[in-house]
Amino acid sequence: MRLSAFSMLTLAAGLLLGTAAVSTALAADAPAVTTGTITGLVVDKDNNPVKGATVSVVPPMVRAGRGGKAAQAAGDAAPAKRPEPVATGTTGDDGKFKIENVPAGKYTVMAKADGKGQGRTKDVVEVKATETVDAGTITLMVRPAAAAK
Repeated sequence: MRLSAFSMLTLAAGLLLGTAAVSTALAADAPAVTTGTITGLVVDKDNNPVKGATVSVVPPMVRAGRGGKAAQAAGDAAPAKRPEPVATGTTGDDGKFKIENVPAGKYTVMAKADGKGQGRTKDVVEVKATETVDAGTITLMVRPAAAAK
């Protein structure tokens, strides 16, 4: 079977267009990256790096109603429920952490270590897809014992 030059060009163009259509369809089916990375540093009250601190990324807490404990006692406000972490990590020897695959969104970053206390970011951290955001330095503080009732 002999093909004319026109037929060969038409066949070649069809193959190219078909390949491009399949490639485009495959790219459209590929999952979009919707996660980012949070980095930061955890230190103790004396500004020393804290090794092995647990770092949690949680949605910011929002209290229902107003007035704190008095309003809660009167039934005017619901206590805030501590949100579940969307990601966790641990600090290295230098107190630094890097938490990858954090879903895009706004979060509070919390840290705690036995004997060193706990702390959190002062500001909400916004994670954007494919980007790395620095949460800054989290200083751990030991909370005073609760007052006797």
